[in-house]
Amino acid sequence: MDRLRAEGAAGLVSRKRGRPGNHCYDDAFREHVVAIIRAHYPDFGPTLAREYLAERHYIHLACETLRQLMIAAGLWKDREARRPRPYQPRYRRDCRGELVQVDGSKHWWFEDRGPQCTCSSTSTTPPVS
Repeated sequence: MDRLRAEGAAGLVSRKRGRPGNHCYDDAFREHVVAIIRAHYPDFGPTLAREYLAERHYIHLACETLRQLMIAAGLWKDREARRPRPYQPRYRRDCRGELVQVDGSKHWWFEDRGPQCTCSSTSTTPPVS
């Protein structure tokens, strides 16, 4: 309350603003960890790499911290990035409701009035003659 009276609204801004957090690792340490992983464990996941770092290099990190470091360094992709798309996306059409229909099987579209044919049109219904 005293800073508000003395400095006004600017006094309410935290003094820690713009400074790194208390639990942050410095850049040199992060680069050192990433260099070790690149050299020895490039194809490991974060959990296994964490175990090897603790066992062989005496570096203890949280699994999530190491995962974030590996993602930033391009050594690991999160689950969403690894998952393949189940289908090819359909691109937007010029007109609302327009859909290209392709049916590769032969049907009697015209009953007995014409030969069997396949349907390939730019509408939402099969062609009628």
